[in-house]
Amino acid sequence: MARAHVPQRTARTGNGAEKAREVAHTPHAPADEPGDTHADAPFEWGVGGEVCVGAFGEVFIARQGYNIRMRLEDCILCGTFLRVDELALFLDMTVIVERRLDVATMTADAQRVFHSDNAGGSSELSEAFSMELLARTLGARLDKTEMELCYFTGDGSSSKLTDFSIVLDGRLIGVSVTRACNGWPPVPGSWTVEDATRLLTKKLLGVIESTRHVSNASWSKQLLHVLVPDASLAAALHEASALVAPELIANTVVLVTLCGGGYSADLFKRDESAPALLKKRARIGLGWKSADHLGHLAASDPCRCARDAAAVDAGAAGMAPGA
Repeated sequence: MARAHVPQRTARTGNGAEKAREVAHTPHAPADEPGDTHADAPFEWGVGGEVCVGAFGEVFIARQGYNIRMRLEDCILCGTFLRVDELALFLDMTVIVERRLDVATMTADAQRVFHSDNAGGSSELSEAFSMELLARTLGARLDKTEMELCYFTGDGSSSKLTDFSIVLDGRLIGVSVTRACNGWPPVPGSWTVEDATRLLTKKLLGVIESTRHVSNASWSKQLLHVLVPDASLAAALHEASALVAPELIANTVVLVTLCGGGYSADLFKRDESAPALLKKRARIGLGWKSADHLGHLAASDPCRCARDAAAVDAGAAGMAPGA
């Protein structure tokens, strides 16, 4: 079982790595070449603009408001390991948030995650940003949001939930997002390896449970995406990965994303002063299940046929002769 970085292998790359290699191998004319009228032109961001560069074994993706940095090897391995069962991987990504995150400039899939209801809490922005990062680096596409996924345990109990599901190169993957932070602002050293071990154990158990009980999707593998605000928390998670029971992490890719920059706080705390685009609409009927959801639960009830047959027998027994 792979638990950490492994030697680079030849593999089909994800979206970020593909773009990085394309940029790295695209010939560029020297800036002072005769006839170059754009050499001194100031750079301006266009709507949805992106700059992707592969250099020094890393992928750099710059967008208006934030930058992504990930080892090229990790970008390749993440996409590869997500497509193969019984392989685990623990890897890193760094994001620098330089401006207040604007959901309107994110991918349509990230916007859909943000504007869809979830099971509660204040994690809408972090979940949407997770979808954004996976789309930019791996080329992932959104399949279902949290409340579009249905679960059946068989005993009437509730199941742990997955935040959303994605499609990566034709394969369905579950994605669970969590934030590792004991309050804001983070205090260096306040988050211990024991805290990290508890978090990983809890979340990995949830990953296994939701994979087992999801009833309207067919993934067999999940990505656990952990957002951290401080390098010491990322280090604690790496150390804790060696302490977690092997059977918990044996089929999960764990992506630890270090979020820095002046506006990364938006990912870890609810900011009532945030602009309207970062505020979720008020939830109505939290916990209410849609008619489609209830219908799916009823249709998947293994006792339904027996109850229907019993009702028919009871009706026949009570029917008057000759009726």
